Amino acid sequence: MRFADPHAFWLLLILIPLLIFYILRERRGAGAVRFSDTSSLKDLPVPLTIRLRHLMIILRFVAIILLVIALARPQHGTTFEEVTSEGVDIMLVMDVST
Repeated sequence: MRFADPHAFWLLLILIPLLIFYILRERRGAGAVRFSDTSSLKDLPVPLTIRLRHLMIILRFVAIILLVIALARPQHGTTFEEVTSEGVDIMLVMDVST
């Protein structure tokens, strides 16, 4: 397997730190509810959304990595063949002048 444009992997050096910066910024700005006594909150069940909160971050990383791999255009094979073809160009032209 080879890549037609391996220079696209340089995007990972730019996009991954930007995504990490975004995640850290979002966590810092997250609001918090303050209680004087949190003992009553310990008995509450933990919702599924709280348990899976890191899944979205992981999916973002995977999506960016797969996008960069797609931009690098993976190709299978060992030979390079240039194909030329002939055809007829058809144009539909409309005169809109006065």
